[in-house]
Order: sequence, then C-alpha cells, then structure tokens
Amino acid sequence: QQKQANSGDNCHDEMEELIEKYSSLPKENNVYLQTSTPAAFLQRHVHKMFYLTKFQTNNPQFYQHINSHPSQLLTPILLEKALLDYAKMDILELSKNKEPFYYNIITIDTHAPTGFTSEDCKKGYKNDYANAIACSDKHISEFINWIKEQDFFKKTTIVILGDHLSMNANFFSEVDSNERRVFNAFINSSATTERLKNRTFYQMDYFPTLLASIGVEIEGDRLGLGTNLFSNEKTLMEKYSIESINSEFIKHSKFYNDNILY
Repeated sequence: QQKQANSGDNCHDEMEELIEKYSSLPKENNVYLQTSTPAAFLQRHVHKMFYLTKFQTNNPQFYQHINSHPSQLLTPILLEKALLDYAKMDILELSKNKEPFYYNIITIDTHAPTGFTSEDCKKGYKNDYANAIACSDKHISEFINWIKEQDFFKKTTIVILGDHLSMNANFFSEVDSNERRVFNAFINSSATTERLKNRTFYQMDYFPTLLASIGVEIEGDRLGLGTNLFSNEKTLMEKYSIESINSEFIKHSKFYNDNILY
C-alpha cells in the first residue's frame, strides 16, 4: 500500500510539472487555461491547416460533432468515397504551392451502430457492419496507394488513427476485450523506432509522436502529458499505474467544467 501511495504521489508531481512546463498560460484555480494539439502547434508555425470530414444524415448523433467543431467542416454531408475523391483534388491543388500543409480527413462510415456501405462496394458479408468495415478499408487503402503514386509523397507523412474502439460491442463479442486495440499507422515517417510492439500509451502520446513523425525535434521527447513514442522515453502509463493516472484525470474542477468543457 505504501508503494502504491508513493507511485500515486510521484505520478501527481510529474503530471503537475509537465503541465506547468508546457502550458502557455499559468494555471488559475488549479486549472491550466491553455493546452495544445499537433494541429494548433503546426498552425502557429509555417503550416497551413485544412480539415475535411463527412457526416451521415441517417445518424442524428453525428450532428453533435458538427455543433462541437464547426470550424473543422468543409461540408456537412458527403459520402466517404466522394469525400476522398474531393480530398484528392484538394491535395493536388495544395501541392502545387510547394508550401507545407496539414490535411486532416475524418471518416466515419464504420461508426456504430451499423456503419454505412456505399454503392461502389460489394456486400460480401451477411452482416451490415462487416460490409461497412470492408468498404471503408477499400476506400482508405485506395486513397493511400494514390498518395504513394504522387510526386509529393517522398515529403509526405501519412498517419492513420482511430479515436476509440468500435462501439458496436455485439460485433466483437467473441473477441477478448483486453485484446482489442485502437488502430494506428505511421507511413513514411521521418522518425523511426524498433519499439513497435508492447508499448503502453494513451491518446495524448500522439501529440509529440505526430510531430516527431514529420521531423520536429522535441527536447526531452515530451509535450504536455504526451511522450514521443518514437523515442526511448517511457510514457506516463509505463512509469505509473493506470489507476494513478486516472485518479489525476478524474479530479473535479468547477473552473474547467464551466469555462472549458461546456
């Protein structure tokens, strides 16, 4: 019990130190007023930012995302195939300027409950969700292969990330939940590592990892509460227990709830 308590104390102290180091504004009422993301970092430096997403009309809950992030939408309704075809034209035009840019595409054709299968895909499975996954895989792989054929690919890093596990629990009922992982892939990354397996990390580690993948040098391999996964630096989850980290994240803050969350 004493060892676990010390681990929790150390976790608290290190997270406090990291937030103070990397926040651009001081804390107020124990809440830090400004954090950062890869997109925000790149926008402050020489990159132009572009977001492209698609929301299905037959799932009303998707519009919550539109209300939450209106600045990240170029179009509210666009099927995935059309979305990626549009992105091709857009990226080709951007590449003519010879300036670096960050292009973010959000695809959600595999969103629960049943996903969406477009007309250009064969329905080779009896399950609608399986067809949606296969269709999305087809579209995304074709898009990646198209990028690889372009002249600008040698100076381009492709990052594919899932934001969470599928919420269609019934579809994965025969899979041990402890064995499921959120997908990630870094293609043509400027940074490399031999530590490709058996890492313990969370979403915030993608902040420095994404930047490292495009050649940004990160002093100490830490940004905010994230660790560069291309480095040999241990993540916070590898240093401390998940219980210790969660106990820090779930601490209540009225200031955060009133001024940042809502």
